Amino acid sequence: MKQVIEQHSLKGMAASPGIIIGRAVVLQKDKLDIKPVPVSSTEVQKEINEFNQAIARVKKDLLNMSAAVSKRLGSDYARIFETQAMIADDPVINAKVVELIEKENLQGAYLYYQQIDEVVKQLSRSSDRYLKERILDINSVCNRLIRVLQGAKKSVVQETKGPTVVIAKYLSPADLLGFSVRKTVGFALELGGVTSHTSLLAKSLNLPAIVGIGSDLNKINTGNRVIMDGYSGKLIVNPRPDMRQRFRDRRKTLANINLQLDKIKDEPALTRDGHRLKVYNNIELPAETGRILKSGAEGIGLFRTEYLYLADNAIPDFDKQYKAYKSVLSKMSGNPVLIRTFDMGGDKFAVDDVQAVDPNPFLGWRAIRFCLDRPQVFKTQLKALLKASVHGNMGIMLPMISNLDELLEVKDIIGQCRVELAGENIKTRDNIPLGIMIEVPSAVMIAEHLAQEVDFFSIGTNDLIQYTLAVDRTNKMLTHLYQSFHPAVLKMIVKSIAAGHKYDIKVGLCGEMASDPYAIIILAGMGIDELSTSYLSTGMVKQIIRNIDIEKARDMAAKACSLKSSSQVEAYLVKEVNANFPEILPIIDFIKGANNG
Repeated sequence: MKQVIEQHSLKGMAASPGIIIGRAVVLQKDKLDIKPVPVSSTEVQKEINEFNQAIARVKKDLLNMSAAVSKRLGSDYARIFETQAMIADDPVINAKVVELIEKENLQGAYLYYQQIDEVVKQLSRSSDRYLKERILDINSVCNRLIRVLQGAKKSVVQETKGPTVVIAKYLSPADLLGFSVRKTVGFALELGGVTSHTSLLAKSLNLPAIVGIGSDLNKINTGNRVIMDGYSGKLIVNPRPDMRQRFRDRRKTLANINLQLDKIKDEPALTRDGHRLKVYNNIELPAETGRILKSGAEGIGLFRTEYLYLADNAIPDFDKQYKAYKSVLSKMSGNPVLIRTFDMGGDKFAVDDVQAVDPNPFLGWRAIRFCLDRPQVFKTQLKALLKASVHGNMGIMLPMISNLDELLEVKDIIGQCRVELAGENIKTRDNIPLGIMIEVPSAVMIAEHLAQEVDFFSIGTNDLIQYTLAVDRTNKMLTHLYQSFHPAVLKMIVKSIAAGHKYDIKVGLCGEMASDPYAIIILAGMGIDELSTSYLSTGMVKQIIRNIDIEKARDMAAKACSLKSSSQVEAYLVKEVNANFPEILPIIDFIKGANNG
Protein backbone atom coordinates (compact mmCIF):
# COMPACT_ATOMS: atom_id res chain seq x y z
CA MET A 1 0.00 0.00 0.00
CA LYS A 2 1.46 3.37 -1.07
CA GLN A 3 1.93 5.93 1.68
CA VAL A 4 0.07 9.20 1.16
CA ILE A 5 2.35 12.19 1.85
CA GLU A 6 0.97 15.43 0.45
CA GLN A 7 -2.18 17.09 1.71
CA HIS A 8 -5.21 16.40 -0.43
CA SER A 9 -8.99 16.21 -0.04
CA LEU A 10 -11.50 13.47 -0.72
CA LYS A 11 -15.19 14.28 -1.13
CA GLY A 12 -18.14 12.15 -0.17
CA MET A 13 -21.65 12.73 1.14
CA ALA A 14 -22.18 14.28 4.57
CA ALA A 15 -24.11 11.58 6.43
CA SER A 16 -23.82 12.80 10.02
CA PRO A 17 -22.44 16.19 11.16
CA GLY A 18 -19.36 16.83 13.24
CA ILE A 19 -15.65 17.63 12.92
CA ILE A 20 -12.86 15.21 13.83
CA ILE A 21 -9.20 16.28 13.76
CA GLY A 22 -7.12 13.20 14.46
CA ARG A 23 -5.65 10.00 13.03
CA ALA A 24 -7.00 7.46 10.59
CA VAL A 25 -7.38 3.83 11.56
CA VAL A 26 -8.13 1.37 8.80
CA LEU A 27 -10.70 -1.31 9.57
CA GLN A 28 -8.94 -4.64 9.15
CA LYS A 29 -11.16 -7.50 8.09
CA ASP A 30 -10.11 -11.09 7.66
CA LYS A 31 -10.49 -11.85 3.98
CA LEU A 32 -13.15 -14.43 3.36
CA ASP A 33 -11.85 -17.41 1.45
CA ILE A 34 -14.96 -18.33 -0.51
CA LYS A 35 -14.11 -21.31 -2.71
CA PRO A 36 -16.16 -24.32 -3.88
CA VAL A 37 -14.88 -26.78 -1.27
CA PRO A 38 -16.17 -30.35 -1.84
CA VAL A 39 -18.04 -32.26 0.86
CA SER A 40 -17.99 -36.04 0.92
CA SER A 41 -21.33 -37.84 0.69
CA THR A 42 -20.94 -39.03 4.30
CA GLU A 43 -20.49 -35.40 5.51
CA VAL A 44 -23.42 -33.83 3.64
CA GLN A 45 -25.87 -34.03 6.53
CA LYS A 46 -23.27 -32.62 8.92
CA GLU A 47 -22.70 -29.69 6.52
CA ILE A 48 -26.45 -29.06 6.37
CA ASN A 49 -26.70 -29.14 10.15
CA GLU A 50 -23.80 -26.68 10.51
CA PHE A 51 -25.37 -24.36 7.96
CA ASN A 52 -28.73 -24.39 9.77
CA GLN A 53 -26.99 -23.85 13.12
CA ALA A 54 -25.08 -20.88 11.69
CA ILE A 55 -28.34 -19.37 10.42
CA ALA A 56 -29.90 -19.80 13.85
CA ARG A 57 -26.89 -18.22 15.58
CA VAL A 58 -26.78 -15.20 13.28
CA LYS A 59 -30.52 -14.68 13.64
CA LYS A 60 -30.27 -14.92 17.43
CA ASP A 61 -27.34 -12.47 17.57
CA LEU A 62 -29.20 -9.94 15.42
CA LEU A 63 -32.37 -10.21 17.49
CA ASN A 64 -30.32 -9.73 20.66
CA MET A 65 -28.85 -6.58 19.12
CA SER A 66 -32.37 -5.47 18.23
CA ALA A 67 -33.46 -5.80 21.85
CA ALA A 68 -30.40 -3.90 23.12
CA VAL A 69 -30.84 -1.11 20.57
CA SER A 70 -34.53 -0.85 21.39
CA LYS A 71 -33.66 -0.02 24.98
CA ARG A 72 -30.94 2.43 23.97
CA LEU A 73 -32.45 4.20 20.96
CA GLY A 74 -36.03 3.01 20.52
CA SER A 75 -37.95 0.58 18.34
CA ASP A 76 -37.31 2.43 15.05
CA TYR A 77 -33.61 1.63 15.16
CA ALA A 78 -34.22 -1.81 16.58
CA ARG A 79 -36.03 -2.67 13.34
CA ILE A 80 -32.74 -2.33 11.47
CA PHE A 81 -31.53 -5.49 13.18
CA GLU A 82 -34.92 -7.17 12.97
CA THR A 83 -34.75 -6.64 9.21
CA GLN A 84 -31.30 -8.19 9.02
CA ALA A 85 -32.54 -11.14 11.08
CA MET A 86 -35.32 -11.61 8.50
CA ILE A 87 -32.73 -11.54 5.70
CA ALA A 88 -30.72 -14.23 7.49
CA ASP A 89 -33.86 -16.32 7.96
CA ASP A 90 -34.97 -16.07 4.32
CA PRO A 91 -36.70 -19.45 3.70
CA VAL A 92 -36.27 -19.41 -0.09
CA ILE A 93 -32.52 -18.76 -0.13
CA ASN A 94 -31.78 -21.06 2.81
CA ALA A 95 -33.81 -23.93 1.36
CA LYS A 96 -32.01 -23.49 -1.96
CA VAL A 97 -28.62 -23.68 -0.23
CA VAL A 98 -29.61 -26.91 1.56
CA GLU A 99 -30.82 -28.34 -1.74
CA LEU A 100 -27.52 -27.45 -3.45
CA ILE A 101 -25.43 -28.93 -0.62
CA GLU A 102 -27.19 -32.23 -1.20
CA LYS A 103 -27.08 -31.96 -4.99
CA GLU A 104 -23.58 -30.57 -5.60
CA ASN A 105 -21.76 -31.81 -2.48
CA LEU A 106 -20.20 -28.40 -1.77
CA GLN A 107 -19.77 -26.39 1.44
CA GLY A 108 -22.68 -24.18 2.50
CA ALA A 109 -20.56 -21.01 2.81
CA TYR A 110 -19.73 -21.01 -0.91
CA LEU A 111 -23.26 -21.88 -1.99
CA TYR A 112 -24.81 -19.24 0.26
CA TYR A 113 -22.42 -16.63 -1.10
CA GLN A 114 -23.39 -17.58 -4.67
CA GLN A 115 -27.09 -17.20 -3.91
CA ILE A 116 -26.62 -13.81 -2.24
CA ASP A 117 -24.35 -12.66 -5.06
CA GLU A 118 -27.16 -13.26 -7.56
CA VAL A 119 -29.58 -11.20 -5.47
CA VAL A 120 -27.05 -8.36 -5.14
CA LYS A 121 -26.40 -8.34 -8.90
CA GLN A 122 -30.12 -7.95 -9.57
CA LEU A 123 -30.43 -5.08 -7.10
CA SER A 124 -27.28 -3.40 -8.45
CA ARG A 125 -28.92 -2.99 -11.86
CA SER A 126 -31.35 -0.52 -10.30
CA SER A 127 -30.56 3.19 -10.57
CA ASP A 128 -32.53 3.88 -7.41
CA ARG A 129 -30.36 4.98 -4.48
CA TYR A 130 -32.68 3.63 -1.77
CA LEU A 131 -32.73 0.16 -3.27
CA LYS A 132 -28.96 0.12 -3.76
CA GLU A 133 -28.46 0.97 -0.10
CA ARG A 134 -30.33 -2.18 0.90
CA ILE A 135 -27.46 -4.11 -0.68
CA LEU A 136 -25.33 -3.12 2.31
CA ASP A 137 -27.74 -4.86 4.69
CA ILE A 138 -27.74 -8.02 2.57
CA ASN A 139 -23.92 -8.06 2.32
CA SER A 140 -23.64 -7.46 6.06
CA VAL A 141 -25.76 -10.52 6.81
CA CYS A 142 -23.89 -12.61 4.23
CA ASN A 143 -20.48 -11.71 5.65
CA ARG A 144 -21.66 -12.37 9.20
CA LEU A 145 -22.99 -15.82 8.29
CA ILE A 146 -19.90 -16.83 6.31
CA ARG A 147 -17.62 -15.73 9.15
CA VAL A 148 -19.61 -17.94 11.51
CA LEU A 149 -19.38 -20.89 9.11
CA GLN A 150 -15.64 -20.39 8.58
CA GLY A 151 -14.80 -19.48 12.16
CA ALA A 152 -13.28 -16.14 11.11
CA LYS A 153 -12.43 -13.47 13.65
CA LYS A 154 -14.49 -10.33 14.05
CA SER A 155 -13.45 -7.12 12.31
CA VAL A 156 -10.94 -5.18 14.37
CA VAL A 157 -9.74 -1.62 14.45
CA GLN A 158 -6.08 -1.06 15.18
CA GLU A 159 -5.87 0.87 18.42
CA THR A 160 -4.79 4.51 18.42
CA LYS A 161 -5.06 7.13 21.11
CA GLY A 162 -7.05 10.32 20.73
CA PRO A 163 -9.58 11.40 18.08
CA THR A 164 -10.08 8.68 15.49
CA VAL A 165 -11.55 8.40 12.00
CA VAL A 166 -12.39 4.81 11.08
CA ILE A 167 -11.66 4.12 7.40
CA ALA A 168 -13.63 1.27 5.81
CA LYS A 169 -15.29 0.12 2.63
CA TYR A 170 -18.57 0.01 4.51
CA LEU A 171 -19.79 -0.56 8.05
CA SER A 172 -22.78 -2.50 9.21
CA PRO A 173 -25.04 -1.04 11.90
CA ALA A 174 -23.58 -3.64 14.27
CA ASP A 175 -20.05 -2.38 13.53
CA LEU A 176 -21.19 1.16 14.23
CA LEU A 177 -22.66 0.23 17.60
CA GLY A 178 -19.42 -1.46 18.57
CA PHE A 179 -17.36 1.64 17.81
CA SER A 180 -19.84 4.06 19.38
CA VAL A 181 -18.41 3.49 22.88
CA ARG A 182 -15.33 5.51 21.89
CA LYS A 183 -15.35 9.11 23.03
CA THR A 184 -14.19 10.83 19.81
CA VAL A 185 -14.71 8.81 16.68
CA GLY A 186 -15.95 9.41 13.15
CA PHE A 187 -16.38 7.26 10.06
CA ALA A 188 -15.27 7.68 6.45
CA LEU A 189 -16.73 5.00 4.17
CA GLU A 190 -16.07 4.09 0.54
CA LEU A 191 -19.67 2.99 -0.06
CA GLY A 192 -23.13 3.89 1.25
CA GLY A 193 -25.64 6.70 1.07
CA VAL A 194 -27.18 9.21 3.43
CA THR A 195 -30.36 7.15 3.87
CA SER A 196 -28.60 3.85 4.61
CA HIS A 197 -29.23 2.22 7.96
CA THR A 198 -25.65 2.96 9.00
CA SER A 199 -25.98 6.68 8.18
CA LEU A 200 -29.27 7.02 10.03
CA LEU A 201 -27.84 5.22 13.04
CA ALA A 202 -24.72 7.44 13.01
CA LYS A 203 -26.95 10.52 13.24
CA SER A 204 -28.86 9.05 16.14
CA LEU A 205 -25.62 8.25 17.98
CA ASN A 206 -24.16 11.70 17.16
CA LEU A 207 -21.19 10.11 15.39
CA PRO A 208 -19.76 12.17 12.48
CA ALA A 209 -19.82 10.22 9.21
CA ILE A 210 -19.01 10.64 5.52
CA VAL A 211 -20.15 8.01 3.02
CA GLY A 212 -19.73 7.33 -0.69
CA ILE A 213 -16.15 8.62 -0.90
CA GLY A 214 -15.08 6.01 -3.43
CA SER A 215 -12.01 3.85 -3.99
CA ASP A 216 -9.45 6.62 -3.30
CA LEU A 217 -10.13 5.92 0.36
CA ASN A 218 -8.02 2.77 -0.05
CA LYS A 219 -4.84 4.87 -0.26
CA ILE A 220 -5.15 5.95 3.36
CA ASN A 221 -3.08 4.09 5.95
CA THR A 222 -3.54 3.72 9.68
CA GLY A 223 -1.76 6.61 11.36
CA ASN A 224 -2.29 9.18 8.62
CA ARG A 225 -3.40 12.54 9.98
CA VAL A 226 -6.91 13.36 8.80
CA ILE A 227 -9.57 16.01 9.21
CA MET A 228 -13.13 14.84 8.77
CA ASP A 229 -15.85 17.43 8.19
CA GLY A 230 -19.24 15.80 8.55
CA TYR A 231 -20.94 19.06 7.57
CA SER A 232 -19.47 19.27 4.06
CA GLY A 233 -18.63 15.62 3.38
CA LYS A 234 -14.93 16.44 3.04
CA LEU A 235 -12.01 14.30 4.27
CA ILE A 236 -8.63 16.06 4.28
CA VAL A 237 -5.71 13.64 4.32
CA ASN A 238 -2.34 14.60 5.82
CA PRO A 239 -3.43 18.21 6.41
CA ARG A 240 -0.76 20.87 6.75
CA PRO A 241 -0.42 22.62 10.14
CA ASP A 242 -2.23 25.70 8.84
CA MET A 243 -5.16 23.54 7.71
CA ARG A 244 -5.35 21.83 11.10
CA GLN A 245 -5.42 25.23 12.77
CA ARG A 246 -8.10 26.40 10.36
CA PHE A 247 -10.35 23.54 11.36
CA ARG A 248 -9.64 24.07 15.07
CA ASP A 249 -10.84 27.64 14.54
CA ARG A 250 -13.81 26.33 12.56
CA ARG A 251 -14.72 24.05 15.43
CA LYS A 252 -14.53 26.96 17.91
CA THR A 253 -16.72 29.04 15.62
CA LEU A 254 -19.27 26.23 15.57
CA ALA A 255 -19.27 26.04 19.38
CA ASN A 256 -19.84 29.81 19.64
CA ILE A 257 -22.61 29.73 17.05
CA ASN A 258 -24.33 26.88 18.87
CA LEU A 259 -24.19 28.81 22.16
CA GLN A 260 -25.85 31.79 20.49
CA LEU A 261 -28.43 29.65 18.76
CA ASP A 262 -29.29 27.80 21.95
CA LYS A 263 -30.28 31.11 23.54
CA ILE A 264 -32.83 31.93 20.85
CA LYS A 265 -34.05 28.44 19.86
CA ASP A 266 -37.39 28.91 21.65
CA GLU A 267 -37.90 32.42 20.32
CA PRO A 268 -40.17 32.99 17.29
CA ALA A 269 -38.70 33.40 13.80
CA LEU A 270 -39.50 37.11 13.68
CA THR A 271 -37.64 39.59 11.46
CA ARG A 272 -36.33 42.83 12.92
CA ASP A 273 -39.28 44.70 11.43
CA GLY A 274 -41.87 42.26 12.77
CA HIS A 275 -42.55 39.77 9.94
CA ARG A 276 -43.31 36.25 11.24
CA LEU A 277 -42.26 32.97 9.63
CA LYS A 278 -42.64 29.40 10.91
CA VAL A 279 -39.67 27.02 11.19
CA TYR A 280 -40.41 23.30 11.04
CA ASN A 281 -38.26 20.16 10.85
CA ASN A 282 -38.04 17.18 8.50
CA ILE A 283 -37.92 13.65 9.93
CA GLU A 284 -37.32 10.12 8.64
CA LEU A 285 -38.17 8.13 11.77
CA PRO A 286 -40.77 8.42 14.54
CA ALA A 287 -37.90 8.22 17.05
CA GLU A 288 -36.62 11.60 15.85
CA THR A 289 -39.71 13.37 17.19
CA GLY A 290 -38.15 14.09 20.56
CA ARG A 291 -35.41 16.13 18.93
CA ILE A 292 -37.88 18.36 17.11
CA LEU A 293 -39.29 20.12 20.16
CA LYS A 294 -35.84 20.34 21.77
CA SER A 295 -34.50 22.04 18.64
CA GLY A 296 -37.04 24.85 18.92
CA ALA A 297 -38.98 23.89 15.81
CA GLU A 298 -42.70 24.66 15.75
CA GLY A 299 -43.75 21.44 14.06
CA ILE A 300 -42.86 18.83 11.47
CA GLY A 301 -42.99 20.08 7.90
CA LEU A 302 -42.11 16.74 6.30
CA PHE A 303 -42.41 13.22 7.69
CA ARG A 304 -40.98 10.91 5.01
CA THR A 305 -43.12 7.80 5.46
CA GLU A 306 -41.19 5.71 2.93
CA TYR A 307 -38.73 4.80 5.66
CA LEU A 308 -41.47 2.65 7.16
CA TYR A 309 -41.11 0.56 4.00
CA LEU A 310 -37.33 0.72 3.79
CA ALA A 311 -36.84 -0.42 7.40
CA ASP A 312 -38.49 -3.76 6.68
CA ASN A 313 -38.05 -4.03 2.90
CA ALA A 314 -41.80 -4.54 2.76
CA ILE A 315 -44.87 -2.35 2.61
CA PRO A 316 -46.00 -1.90 6.24
CA ASP A 317 -49.47 -3.07 7.20
CA PHE A 318 -52.26 -0.91 8.60
CA ASP A 319 -51.43 -1.48 12.29
CA LYS A 320 -47.72 -0.71 11.91
CA GLN A 321 -48.45 2.52 10.04
CA TYR A 322 -51.17 3.60 12.46
CA LYS A 323 -48.88 3.10 15.47
CA ALA A 324 -46.08 5.09 13.81
CA TYR A 325 -48.34 8.02 12.88
CA LYS A 326 -50.06 8.00 16.27
CA SER A 327 -46.69 8.03 18.04
CA VAL A 328 -45.46 11.09 16.17
CA LEU A 329 -48.73 13.02 16.50
CA SER A 330 -49.05 12.30 20.21
CA LYS A 331 -45.48 13.35 20.98
CA MET A 332 -45.87 16.59 19.05
CA SER A 333 -48.63 17.69 21.46
CA GLY A 334 -50.79 19.58 19.00
CA ASN A 335 -47.98 21.11 16.95
CA PRO A 336 -48.45 20.73 13.18
CA VAL A 337 -47.27 17.49 11.57
CA LEU A 338 -47.30 17.21 7.77
CA ILE A 339 -47.10 13.56 6.80
CA ARG A 340 -46.11 12.84 3.21
CA THR A 341 -47.57 9.76 1.56
CA PHE A 342 -45.16 7.20 0.13
CA ASP A 343 -42.60 8.73 -2.24
CA MET A 344 -40.66 5.80 -3.63
CA GLY A 345 -39.36 4.89 -7.06
CA GLY A 346 -41.04 2.12 -9.02
CA ASP A 347 -38.08 -0.25 -8.87
CA LYS A 348 -38.30 -0.57 -5.08
CA PHE A 349 -41.36 -2.75 -5.17
CA ALA A 350 -42.29 -6.36 -5.70
CA VAL A 351 -46.06 -6.11 -5.52
CA ASP A 352 -48.56 -8.81 -6.42
CA ASP A 353 -45.63 -11.04 -7.45
CA VAL A 354 -44.74 -8.62 -10.22
CA GLN A 355 -41.37 -6.89 -10.03
CA ALA A 356 -41.73 -3.37 -11.37
CA VAL A 357 -38.48 -2.44 -13.12
CA ASP A 358 -38.32 1.21 -14.08
CA PRO A 359 -35.42 2.25 -16.36
CA ASN A 360 -35.70 5.88 -15.23
CA PRO A 361 -37.25 6.07 -11.74
CA PHE A 362 -36.91 9.86 -11.48
CA LEU A 363 -39.25 10.26 -14.46
CA GLY A 364 -41.18 7.05 -14.05
CA TRP A 365 -43.45 5.07 -11.79
CA ARG A 366 -42.93 6.75 -8.42
CA ALA A 367 -44.67 8.59 -5.60
CA ILE A 368 -48.33 9.44 -6.30
CA ARG A 369 -48.22 7.54 -9.59
CA PHE A 370 -47.43 4.30 -7.83
CA CYS A 371 -50.01 4.96 -5.13
CA LEU A 372 -52.82 5.59 -7.63
CA ASP A 373 -51.89 2.45 -9.57
CA ARG A 374 -51.94 0.40 -6.35
CA PRO A 375 -55.09 1.73 -4.63
CA GLN A 376 -55.14 -0.94 -1.92
CA VAL A 377 -51.61 -0.01 -0.80
CA PHE A 378 -52.57 3.67 -0.93
CA LYS A 379 -55.88 3.18 0.88
CA THR A 380 -54.13 1.27 3.66
CA GLN A 381 -51.85 4.24 4.24
CA LEU A 382 -54.66 6.78 4.00
CA LYS A 383 -56.85 4.83 6.43
CA ALA A 384 -53.98 4.59 8.92
CA LEU A 385 -53.45 8.34 8.60
CA LEU A 386 -57.14 9.11 9.01
CA LYS A 387 -57.44 6.92 12.09
CA ALA A 388 -54.32 8.49 13.62
CA SER A 389 -55.58 12.00 12.91
CA VAL A 390 -57.51 12.19 16.19
CA HIS A 391 -54.22 12.09 18.12
CA GLY A 392 -52.82 15.40 16.93
CA ASN A 393 -52.63 18.23 14.43
CA MET A 394 -52.01 16.33 11.21
CA GLY A 395 -51.88 17.36 7.57
CA ILE A 396 -51.61 14.94 4.64
CA MET A 397 -49.12 15.88 1.93
CA LEU A 398 -49.02 14.36 -1.58
CA PRO A 399 -45.72 14.08 -3.50
CA MET A 400 -45.09 14.47 -7.24
CA ILE A 401 -48.49 15.86 -8.21
CA SER A 402 -48.17 16.85 -11.88
CA ASN A 403 -51.78 17.41 -12.94
CA LEU A 404 -55.19 18.24 -11.52
CA ASP A 405 -56.72 14.84 -12.31
CA GLU A 406 -54.29 13.11 -9.93
CA LEU A 407 -55.26 15.42 -7.11
CA LEU A 408 -59.01 15.00 -7.69
CA GLU A 409 -58.61 11.22 -7.78
CA VAL A 410 -56.78 11.29 -4.44
CA LYS A 411 -59.51 13.40 -2.87
CA ASP A 412 -62.07 10.88 -4.09
CA ILE A 413 -60.10 7.98 -2.58
CA ILE A 414 -59.81 9.82 0.75
CA GLY A 415 -63.59 10.19 0.72
CA GLN A 416 -63.97 6.45 0.13
CA CYS A 417 -61.61 5.74 3.02
CA ARG A 418 -63.62 7.94 5.36
CA VAL A 419 -66.82 6.09 4.46
CA GLU A 420 -65.20 2.69 4.98
CA LEU A 421 -63.70 3.67 8.33
CA ALA A 422 -67.04 5.05 9.48
CA GLY A 423 -68.58 1.69 8.62
CA GLU A 424 -66.09 0.12 11.04
CA ASN A 425 -66.94 2.69 13.74
CA ILE A 426 -63.44 4.18 13.53
CA LYS A 427 -63.37 7.87 14.38
CA THR A 428 -61.41 10.34 12.29
CA ARG A 429 -60.77 14.05 12.59
CA ASP A 430 -62.86 16.37 10.44
CA ASN A 431 -61.23 18.89 8.10
CA ILE A 432 -57.76 17.35 7.95
CA PRO A 433 -55.58 19.74 5.90
CA LEU A 434 -54.63 18.27 2.53
CA GLY A 435 -51.64 19.67 0.66
CA ILE A 436 -49.36 18.90 -2.23
CA MET A 437 -45.67 19.19 -2.88
CA ILE A 438 -44.73 21.48 -5.73
CA GLU A 439 -41.86 19.53 -7.30
CA VAL A 440 -42.36 19.54 -11.07
CA PRO A 441 -42.70 22.45 -13.52
CA SER A 442 -46.16 21.33 -14.65
CA ALA A 443 -47.46 21.78 -11.08
CA VAL A 444 -46.00 25.29 -11.00
CA MET A 445 -47.65 26.22 -14.27
CA ILE A 446 -51.10 25.11 -13.06
CA ALA A 447 -50.53 26.13 -9.43
CA GLU A 448 -53.58 28.41 -9.40
CA HIS A 449 -55.83 25.48 -10.36
CA LEU A 450 -54.21 23.21 -7.76
CA ALA A 451 -54.42 25.87 -5.04
CA GLN A 452 -58.19 25.89 -5.27
CA GLU A 453 -58.31 22.19 -4.31
CA VAL A 454 -55.89 22.04 -1.37
CA ASP A 455 -55.14 23.64 1.99
CA PHE A 456 -51.39 24.20 1.57
CA PHE A 457 -48.39 23.92 -0.75
CA SER A 458 -44.95 22.66 0.18
CA ILE A 459 -42.26 23.43 -2.38
CA GLY A 460 -39.82 20.52 -2.69
CA THR A 461 -36.80 22.35 -4.03
CA ASN A 462 -34.50 19.32 -4.39
CA ASP A 463 -36.73 17.81 -7.07
CA LEU A 464 -37.99 21.12 -8.46
CA ILE A 465 -34.42 22.19 -9.28
CA GLN A 466 -33.53 18.94 -11.01
CA TYR A 467 -36.73 18.81 -13.03
CA THR A 468 -36.61 22.50 -13.99
CA LEU A 469 -32.96 22.33 -15.09
CA ALA A 470 -33.01 18.72 -16.40
CA VAL A 471 -30.13 17.86 -14.05
CA ASP A 472 -29.90 14.57 -12.14
CA ARG A 473 -28.88 15.76 -8.68
CA THR A 474 -27.16 12.41 -7.95
CA ASN A 475 -24.85 12.70 -10.97
CA LYS A 476 -21.48 14.08 -9.84
CA MET A 477 -20.62 15.08 -13.41
CA LEU A 478 -23.54 17.54 -13.39
CA THR A 479 -22.97 19.11 -9.98
CA HIS A 480 -22.04 22.48 -11.50
CA LEU A 481 -25.39 22.58 -13.33
CA TYR A 482 -27.51 21.90 -10.24
CA GLN A 483 -28.07 25.57 -9.40
CA SER A 484 -30.41 26.59 -6.59
CA PHE A 485 -30.20 30.24 -7.64
CA HIS A 486 -30.86 29.70 -11.33
CA PRO A 487 -33.31 32.46 -12.37
CA ALA A 488 -35.73 29.86 -13.73
CA VAL A 489 -35.83 28.11 -10.34
CA LEU A 490 -36.37 31.40 -8.50
CA LYS A 491 -39.23 32.34 -10.81
CA MET A 492 -40.82 28.90 -10.29
CA ILE A 493 -40.78 29.49 -6.53
CA VAL A 494 -42.21 33.02 -6.85
CA LYS A 495 -45.02 31.78 -9.11
CA SER A 496 -45.90 28.98 -6.68
CA ILE A 497 -46.02 31.30 -3.66
CA ALA A 498 -48.13 33.84 -5.53
CA ALA A 499 -50.64 31.17 -6.61
CA GLY A 500 -50.97 29.86 -3.08
CA HIS A 501 -51.46 33.28 -1.55
CA LYS A 502 -54.01 34.25 -4.20
CA TYR A 503 -56.26 31.52 -2.80
CA ASP A 504 -55.30 32.13 0.85
CA ILE A 505 -53.34 28.96 1.45
CA LYS A 506 -50.02 28.67 3.28
CA VAL A 507 -46.91 27.96 1.24
CA GLY A 508 -43.96 26.21 2.86
CA LEU A 509 -40.66 24.93 1.54
CA CYS A 510 -38.67 21.82 2.38
CA GLY A 511 -35.41 20.84 0.77
CA GLU A 512 -31.84 22.01 0.99
CA MET A 513 -32.67 25.62 0.10
CA ALA A 514 -34.44 25.91 3.47
CA SER A 515 -31.05 25.76 5.23
CA ASP A 516 -29.03 27.90 2.80
CA PRO A 517 -28.46 31.31 4.47
CA TYR A 518 -28.71 33.33 1.26
CA ALA A 519 -31.76 31.37 0.12
CA ILE A 520 -33.52 31.93 3.45
CA ILE A 521 -33.29 35.68 2.99
CA ILE A 522 -34.75 35.80 -0.52
CA LEU A 523 -37.34 33.13 0.28
CA ALA A 524 -38.57 35.35 3.11
CA GLY A 525 -38.63 38.22 0.64
CA MET A 526 -40.61 36.13 -1.85
CA GLY A 527 -43.28 35.61 0.80
CA ILE A 528 -42.69 32.04 1.94
CA ASP A 529 -44.70 31.27 5.09
CA GLU A 530 -42.83 28.25 6.46
CA LEU A 531 -39.40 26.65 6.16
CA SER A 532 -38.79 22.99 7.04
CA THR A 533 -35.27 21.74 7.54
CA SER A 534 -33.09 19.40 9.59
CA TYR A 535 -33.39 19.76 13.36
CA LEU A 536 -29.67 20.62 13.38
CA SER A 537 -30.38 23.74 11.31
CA THR A 538 -33.36 25.06 13.31
CA GLY A 539 -31.44 27.59 15.38
CA MET A 540 -29.42 28.78 12.40
CA VAL A 541 -32.55 29.42 10.34
CA LYS A 542 -34.15 31.35 13.20
CA GLN A 543 -31.00 33.38 13.77
CA ILE A 544 -30.90 34.46 10.14
CA ILE A 545 -34.58 35.41 10.09
CA ARG A 546 -34.25 37.37 13.33
CA ASN A 547 -31.39 39.44 11.90
CA ILE A 548 -32.92 40.59 8.61
CA ASP A 549 -35.48 43.17 7.58
CA ILE A 550 -38.36 41.89 5.49
CA GLU A 551 -38.55 45.02 3.33
CA LYS A 552 -34.89 44.70 2.36
CA ALA A 553 -35.37 40.96 1.79
CA ARG A 554 -38.24 41.74 -0.59
CA ASP A 555 -36.04 44.15 -2.55
CA MET A 556 -33.29 41.51 -2.73
CA ALA A 557 -35.70 38.82 -3.90
CA ALA A 558 -37.09 41.06 -6.65
CA LYS A 559 -33.62 42.01 -7.86
CA ALA A 560 -32.37 38.40 -7.73
CA CYS A 561 -35.25 37.27 -9.93
CA SER A 562 -34.38 39.94 -12.52
CA LEU A 563 -30.78 38.76 -12.97
CA LYS A 564 -29.70 36.55 -15.85
CA SER A 565 -27.65 33.75 -14.28
CA SER A 566 -27.02 31.84 -11.08
CA SER A 567 -23.54 33.34 -10.77
CA GLN A 568 -24.96 36.86 -11.01
CA VAL A 569 -27.55 36.07 -8.33
CA GLU A 570 -24.96 34.61 -5.96
CA ALA A 571 -22.57 37.55 -6.40
CA TYR A 572 -25.42 40.00 -5.76
CA LEU A 573 -26.55 38.19 -2.61
CA VAL A 574 -23.03 38.10 -1.18
CA LYS A 575 -22.64 41.84 -1.75
CA GLU A 576 -26.03 42.75 -0.24
CA VAL A 577 -25.69 40.52 2.83
CA ASN A 578 -22.23 41.92 3.59
CA ALA A 579 -23.62 45.44 3.37
CA ASN A 580 -26.95 45.00 5.14
CA PHE A 581 -26.86 41.96 7.45
CA PRO A 582 -23.31 41.64 8.91
CA GLU A 583 -24.70 39.93 12.04
CA ILE A 584 -25.26 36.68 10.11
CA LEU A 585 -21.83 36.59 8.45
CA PRO A 586 -20.32 34.21 11.09
CA ILE A 587 -23.01 31.64 10.28
CA ILE A 588 -22.49 32.06 6.54
CA ASP A 589 -18.71 31.87 6.94
CA PHE A 590 -19.06 28.60 8.84
CA ILE A 591 -21.42 26.99 6.32
CA LYS A 592 -19.65 28.25 3.21
CA GLY A 593 -16.24 27.60 4.75
CA ALA A 594 -17.11 23.91 4.72
CA ASN A 595 -16.93 24.01 0.94
CA ASN A 596 -13.69 25.94 0.66
CA GLY A 597 -11.40 23.89 2.89
